This record gives sequence, C-alpha cells and structure tokens, in this order.
Amino acid sequence: MSVQTTLTTNPAIGLPGMPYDGGQVNDVQSYIAQEDIPFGAGVKISGQYVELPDSSGEVTGRFGVAVRDSNIATTVGYKAGDVIAVMTRGRIWVTTEEAIANNATPYVRFTPNTGPTRPAGGWLNGADSGKAVQPVGVQMYRGNGAAGLAVVELGVGGGATGNTGAAGATGPTGPTGPTGPTG
Repeated sequence: MSVQTTLTTNPAIGLPGMPYDGGQVNDVQSYIAQEDIPFGAGVKISGQYVELPDSSGEVTGRFGVAVRDSNIATTVGYKAGDVIAVMTRGRIWVTTEEAIANNATPYVRFTPNTGPTRPAGGWLNGADSGKAVQPVGVQMYRGNGAAGLAVVELGVGGGATGNTGAAGATGPTGPTGPTGPTG
C-alpha cells in the first residue's frame, strides 16, 4: 500500500481549458477535432468540426475555446478525431503568451511562431505583426502579470452586429453610437 508523503501547499488555481465558474450561463457544445488541439486553445467552429485557426477570419467568425476533459489520457489536449467540448459563452482558464490586463480584449494567434510556446489558438496581448486578431465578444475576466494562466470571458457584448457590437444599435459605428449617423 502506498502512502502520501508530500503535500502541495500552493496547488494550481486552474488549468488550461478548465471552466472558471458557473457565475453565468456556460454554453458548451461537442464537436469533432480535425487536428490536435490543446486544452484552452481558441478554435474555429465549422459545422460539426473544430480546428485551430489559420486566418484572421477564423478567429473573428464562429469561435470558441477547447474545454479540458479529465477523461483523456493526456494532460495536453485533444487528438485529431476526438470528440471535443468547446465553450462559446462563459468563463474559462487559458494560457497566455504574455501579460494581459483585466478587462482587456485579448488576441488569438492564427499564425504560429517558431517554437512550441506560440501555437495557433494561443492567447496574447497584441497582433504580433499581423499574426493574431481580436475575437468578437471576448475579454479578459482575470488577467495576469506575465505569461501563464488567465481567464477569458466569452459572449461579452454580443457579436459585431449585435446591439452593442461595432455596428450594432449602440456600438461605435451603429446608428446611435458615437460615430454613427445620429451619435
């Protein structure tokens, strides 16, 4: 019989892809992974399939985050062909490449940089010379001071044409927004 001989005094507060809380409605759907996808990565949704984004339109279109599955043998993520849970509304832990402030709008990488730490679907604070773009309706719920764990909130403010989206009724370029026809 084995006996526990150590105790972690500061366990990880969260893990990439783990839902943060149930403080709002979480919308999680099942899809089929078209490629290997890390937990917490931003993904493009296309019909019944998901994949890592490879163009800016795949981040600003139908988008979600890969949810962690503790029943999968690996702690890294899903393999191609796996059924994958994807969150499209709610709060979820992700791994960032750099510091991102609370309430900032994060960027999602669609062009990987060399090295395993900057893959497509990764989260960062800027466009990285046009290799990343801001997804619609996503903000940092709990930022961080350096690369590492943070919480993003999906489904914030509606879509680009939703009521508060860029072209929505009260959005920046909408009819009653600051730069709209009657704003």
